[in-house]
Amino acid sequence: FFMKQYSIIAFIAFSVFLSACYKDKGNYDYKEINEITIGGLANTYSVIYGVDVLHIEPDIKMTETITDPSRLSYYWILVKGTTRLDTLGTAPVLDYPVDITPDTYVLTLRIVDNETGVAWKAGANLTISTLYGTGLMLMGTGENGSADIDMISMVSDTQVVRGILSTSGLPALQDPLTVIHNGDKSTNNNYGRIWAMTRSGSYFLDRKTMKATTTNKFGSIIAINENLDKETLTPMLYAPQIRDRAGNTGNSSARAIMTTDGNIF
Repeated sequence: FFMKQYSIIAFIAFSVFLSACYKDKGNYDYKEINEITIGGLANTYSVIYGVDVLHIEPDIKMTETITDPSRLSYYWILVKGTTRLDTLGTAPVLDYPVDITPDTYVLTLRIVDNETGVAWKAGANLTISTLYGTGLMLMGTGENGSADIDMISMVSDTQVVRGILSTSGLPALQDPLTVIHNGDKSTNNNYGRIWAMTRSGSYFLDRKTMKATTTNKFGSIIAINENLDKETLTPMLYAPQIRDRAGNTGNSSARAIMTTDGNIF
């Protein structure tokens, strides 16, 4: 028992001796790198889809003078939540014609020093709205005798948008009835719809652009088991309708459409 205990103690002592003799061969030869600071970005940018050009000119400062432009890479990255959606630009200054679905995003400028691989970034909130998001629409007969829609847009500065139907891509429509928005704030055509209703045809318009084709009609979005010709169903009335400026309707769980032939769906 005594000898065994002595051996253990000796082994521990020898291990400690080896550790004490070990020479640290780590590399502590430090070197300064180019430090970059990014300023000049606003907290939030607000732009209008299809109208504005997003212009951002950041204030970029460095601790080294860079003479070779290829040493630095720039990425303007658009993020929604935790999802990277797109790179809007790869130059120090961003000039982006806004063509992203209206929503709220985070825009990040990422600068990479290709010589060291070190990256710096700065971000801002980005709100994209549509010119047709808020305002008043009026349907009537245009100067050419066809149905048309004008709008007083109140998204930012109040402005009048004329001839929406005549530039929508639809054929000339006659005998205007009404223009109706179903109240859903989504710009996805499967949810938020604006209907232009006339006796010669009724179509829903893309909320972002106010464009449409003749396939944007009631018959393309319904399934029925009655002996009816879906191609001839022309909506003339929609319920519930918007009851306040916020876009709320009287009922969020039920909808109804009446067509010119007297059917109600």
